Amino acid sequence: MNWINAFELLCYAITAVFLWDVIRKKNREELCLFLSAMIAGFALELLAVRVTDIYHYSPDFYISIGFKPYQFPFFGGLMWGGREISLDITHHMFMSVIWVNFLGYMFETPAMVFISLKTAEKRSGLPCWKQVLAAIGIGACGVAFVGAASGISLLLNAVTDEWFACIAFLLLWCFVLVMIIRQCTGIGIRISPANNWDKSVLIYWMVMYGFSLAALIHLGIASAVPAYFIFGLLVFMGTIVLAVRE
Repeated sequence: MNWINAFELLCYAITAVFLWDVIRKKNREELCLFLSAMIAGFALELLAVRVTDIYHYSPDFYISIGFKPYQFPFFGGLMWGGREISLDITHHMFMSVIWVNFLGYMFETPAMVFISLKTAEKRSGLPCWKQVLAAIGIGACGVAFVGAASGISLLLNAVTDEWFACIAFLLLWCFVLVMIIRQCTGIGIRISPANNWDKSVLIYWMVMYGFSLAALIHLGIASAVPAYFIFGLLVFMGTIVLAVRE
């Protein structure tokens, strides 16, 4: 077992914890959002590696879908399997991952949440099988929106020497960060009682960040570029604070 297999198994484990928690609470809304995002994620990644041919996934994952070299790890993980990993940050890529990938995540997550929230009231009284169909429809809408937005980004990248995706991602990321800081400073950061914490959310973030930080150390990235490790640690701590605040 190598380190990406360990990450793969951890992702399956924390997904199982999340699903168990959602089913235990009978939270159909979160289950619908999970299904929608899963459908969108699989479709978008398979389309990305097949249509753009910009990157490929490692063949070392235990479970993949699709045919080589366009296979996609079922858990939806690491994206540098087909490239030599570089620690450099340029306007072309961040540690060998192209900026349009990160920009795609900034398109996908808000789009899925927005569509899900907008349709939540209409879906609340539907039978289970219709909610599943609705989740598939939401996922399809997410694929259409992100596909169109990413396509436009790729075109703009072509005429700007790939500056567009880099700048657009940094602007969106900074905007989200500023909004979070404004909200926190507006009402203060009060830690809620431990019995009110969402345990599945805490497990998710602690495992994901913990493994990522451990990987930075194991791969020698933390010693080569300490700023990466420090930044990751700060984001980790900030995420945990947001997860347990009132």
